Amino acid sequence: MTYAFVLYTSFTFGYNAEQNGYLFAYVGLISIIGQGVLFGFFAKRFGESILAAIGCLLMVGSLFAVPFVGPATGGLAGLLIGCAFLAFGNALASPSLISMVSKVSHEHEQGKALGIMQSGASLARAIGPSIGGILLNNSVNAIDKFTIFRTFWTASGIMFVAFLAAVYFARFVKLKVWESAA
Repeated sequence: MTYAFVLYTSFTFGYNAEQNGYLFAYVGLISIIGQGVLFGFFAKRFGESILAAIGCLLMVGSLFAVPFVGPATGGLAGLLIGCAFLAFGNALASPSLISMVSKVSHEHEQGKALGIMQSGASLARAIGPSIGGILLNNSVNAIDKFTIFRTFWTASGIMFVAFLAAVYFARFVKLKVWESAA
């Protein structure tokens, strides 16, 4: 969504590279606080499986809501709130998923499992811009409100599938932990 976000802010708010840079610095700060400060506390309190599902759900909601934000509907404050939810959701989901994969993998297969997971993430980063480019384009080769909604809502739908997978995986992890304790 990084490149689509820049196109969205450029089209909707008229932001340039510098202004988008400030937004990405803000997102980075939220991510640092989420992963570096709060994640450890939340992981001990709730567990990684719950955090993965919550993180995915936060991303679903923020990706769905962000295209509604514009200069007349929420303005910069609305954009910052949407970015915060998106960044915090990612800060919860990403390390949680990595932790869960390492926990359910046999000790001698952890490297392989984590490598496959990283390969999947790299593949998604390669395929995503291609799909997003198609979604952001209309019949006159331009971006409009409809293409922005379509792109963000598709991303929201993909994250909803990730949420469902996280819930399923959380049940699998809980069952595996319960069986190994018995």
